[in-house]
Amino acid sequence: MLFRPLLFILMLIPGMAYCVDGVFEINQTCAQIGCFPGDSPGFPIEITENGSYVLTSDIDVSGSPSPANRNGIAVLAHRVSINLNGFGIVGPTVCSGFPTTTSCSPTGTGSGIITPVDQLAQIQIYNGFIQGMGFDGLACGFNCNVYDLRAVSNGNHGISSGNSDINFRNVQATRNGGIGILANGRVEGSTAIGNGGDGIFANPGSVLINNISQQNGGRGVRCTSCLLSQNVIRLNNGIGVQFAFEAVFGGNLIAGNGGGTVNIVPIQTAPNRCDAALC
Repeated sequence: MLFRPLLFILMLIPGMAYCVDGVFEINQTCAQIGCFPGDSPGFPIEITENGSYVLTSDIDVSGSPSPANRNGIAVLAHRVSINLNGFGIVGPTVCSGFPTTTSCSPTGTGSGIITPVDQLAQIQIYNGFIQGMGFDGLACGFNCNVYDLRAVSNGNHGISSGNSDINFRNVQATRNGGIGILANGRVEGSTAIGNGGDGIFANPGSVLINNISQQNGGRGVRCTSCLLSQNVIRLNNGIGVQFAFEAVFGGNLIAGNGGGTVNIVPIQTAPNRCDAALC
């Protein structure tokens, strides 16, 4: 919490956001001069202190130099919560093709939210959207909780996690250029539709429950040493589910995928339906 004299001074600076009840504001206006101590002017907005942050407007990097290479928000601290508050982070990229994305332009290296330090812990991001970034919509590292988030028309992956211990709930990845959801942890109640690559790519030890993956350009689900339960996987261009190593499999519907249903049938905890038959 800022001391009151400093808070008063910050409130007198035009465009600068401030802390209200312990929550730091982020908006398009303050991004031009630095939203809070530790944040340099321009993009990305840099979060260098733990705490709670909330968007009070959309964040649009489209007017920046080389906007497809520009990150929206960079999280550089542990224990950070970002409430998008119904707003979004927006870039210049447009993905085309229907129902499956075939191309995105312009592409680059910029992501909507990125946690570039691998071992940051206790990151929470929720309640908004990320659209049109040159690279990933959200690129989250370690111990990341993401819910009620949409990633649409980003040049590479929609929502991704490179390390373990993530929790994605009620996320939507739609018409991104690469993989819809790249996960290493738990994905529940989420959708991956119309992405150019795989719908859901699950790294070892992941748990996928009650998700939908359909009309993606690659595999519906790629699942390594994971649990796959109560998912709907249909109409993808590649194989419905590609398993690798040990996996547990129960109560899924896999239908109409161009590359077939499953490459192997792993341990089953409940019947699964592959097209018109049990599998």
